Amino acid sequence: MKAGGSSQLSRKSETTFAVVIVTEPKSLDPPPTTVMVCVNRRFRVDEASCGVRGSEKLADALESGIQQRRINIKLERSICMGHCLTGPTIRLAPGGRFFHGPTSEEIAAILDELEEKCGTLDPADSDAPLFMPGS
Repeated sequence: MKAGGSSQLSRKSETTFAVVIVTEPKSLDPPPTTVMVCVNRRFRVDEASCGVRGSEKLADALESGIQQRRINIKLERSICMGHCLTGPTIRLAPGGRFFHGPTSEEIAAILDELEEKCGTLDPADSDAPLFMPGS
């Protein structure tokens, strides 16, 4: 450096680029493995229950749709999930998603959701879920 002079420092500049990829977050919840349908009937016929409100027909329709579409889920007819006043009650398990008071017209939409979440079985798959009446 010269006396009274200015110093020039040589700086090398570098440019850094970052690539950011944004994707839709995947659900951390596992897909349901069981669709539960309450078919409970109370002893007193004047009290609300899923069975009195037609849950057995809904279970039959779900069971038939699951088999026809080969959806990878099992159906279980259960006794009372504690939602008697809002039934019939259908629950996806694990996860706990409930459908309260669905009608037979809504079964197709429920089957669509199950097919999307659970996938379908390969026609060659011999390990298809076994559907037992009243299971």
